[in-house]
Amino acid sequence: MTEIEGQSECEGTAQKETKIDIQLDELKNIDTIAQALGGQKKAFQKISAKIVRTLRSTVQELDTTIYSDSIIQFLLYLNSGINFSVSEGLVATELLSRFINKQTERDRHALKNNNIGTILVCLTLITLKTCRDQVTKNSFFASQFSMQTSILNISEISFIKLMDFELWVQEHDFWKIFQEVANEQIDNKIQNSTIVI
Repeated sequence: MTEIEGQSECEGTAQKETKIDIQLDELKNIDTIAQALGGQKKAFQKISAKIVRTLRSTVQELDTTIYSDSIIQFLLYLNSGINFSVSEGLVATELLSRFINKQTERDRHALKNNNIGTILVCLTLITLKTCRDQVTKNSFFASQFSMQTSILNISEISFIKLMDFELWVQEHDFWKIFQEVANEQIDNKIQNSTIVI
């Protein structure tokens, strides 16, 4: 086992600042961020719990159909289809928190029960465009989630404008959200559930 200094721009090189020693095996094919959070399944469960908690703190009368299980399914679907990583999930979680803070500052309530799915797809697109050099086109996501491409494009632009184009996640912000997610408690029902993709 050897210590690594980072796998991508989104992961950064600040492992020294965390309390978790991140290791990589000889094959160097393990998502070390996921491993540091207890493995990919547990990491996505923790990210999902954080996202649901964040949504519940801001959306009045959050639809009871928005559960951690549905967010986990969404994240794992992204992982299997486009290799959405745990690190990208952390970036998305940070961007969601910023989005909510921006809408609160402006007394705008852009996030509602009826558009959470659209916001999550936009969040995914923006995260991928921030973290990757090459990204699947919006039309692919629109077809995957039964949306009109034009609606997705307009929603993405609105999201970015509300964020004041402040989309880059600094290294210290990444490790802060990593620590928050690492400390997230998972409901036993979710922890023991079988996830089907």
